[in-house]
Parts: sequence; C-alpha cells; structure tokens
Amino acid sequence: MALGGLAAAHDNSTRTLADLVAPAALILVGLALLLSSRETDSHQWTRVLATGRVRTTHTLGCRTDHSQVVLRAIAGELRADLTGSVLDGSLTVQVTAVAGHVHLTVPRDWPVTVRTAGTVLTRISDTGPHAGTDADAAREVGLHLLGLVGAVSLVRA
Repeated sequence: MALGGLAAAHDNSTRTLADLVAPAALILVGLALLLSSRETDSHQWTRVLATGRVRTTHTLGCRTDHSQVVLRAIAGELRADLTGSVLDGSLTVQVTAVAGHVHLTVPRDWPVTVRTAGTVLTRISDTGPHAGTDADAAREVGLHLLGLVGAVSLVRA
C-alpha cells in the first residue's frame, strides 16, 4: 500500500503499479505468512493452504506453563479440539483467519469471552450452550479474533 502511494505520488503509470508494486507486496506478505507458520511452541498451530486437526490434552491456563494458544488458518482450515484439556486459570486463545477457517471446540463448562474487534468480512459462529458466571472470572477463556475474509467457528461441546 505504501509503495503504491509513493508510486502514484511521483506520477508513475498504473502499469508500473500493476507490474511491479502489487507482485512485490504479495511476495512480502507471502514470506511473512510462511515465516510465521514455523511452530516453535507446542500450543501454536498454523495451516497455510492446508487442512489439519489438532487436539490437546494438557492443563491450560495462567497457573500453568500454557497460558496461551495460537491458532492460524491462512487460505486453509484448522480444526482445534480442546475438549480433552483442563482449564486452570485464565487462558488466552489468539485466532487468525485470513481467507481460511478456524474451527475451535471447547468444553461446555468453560466460560468463553469472544472479542471480535479485529475482524473484517469474517463470519463468526458460536454454537452450543453459553456457560459462565461472575464466579468464573478467574477461570475464563479470552478468545481474540483477527480475520480477513475468513471464518471462525466456536463449538461448546
């Protein structure tokens, strides 16, 4: 975008923009996505142009070593199942869906707060019973969504 603005400000032709700037921007975005897909943590999963399932049976939450789960789907689908896990304290789940679909399944009794401020043209579906009271504030899942032309499904099973 910035490169396109600079080229337009200096009276470069639209052909230059289409032939040079747009492909360069796409290459940079693609490299950034590929580099971000390298998973070094056991609770970070990324699917780029692929479909995959993950399931965790760990104890999750701020009172453990696993206080954050990161799920990314870029032009693909990621199905994450946390129903075999135990929630010990608050947990942050970062979800990114760029032209992809993230399907997250959590236990029915987990209180989940969904924050959708970072979504543009992203379909968000939340099915199942909604659990949680004020007493559960110390034991909560914060679901932070980032999405661009994607889909995020939350299933409480």
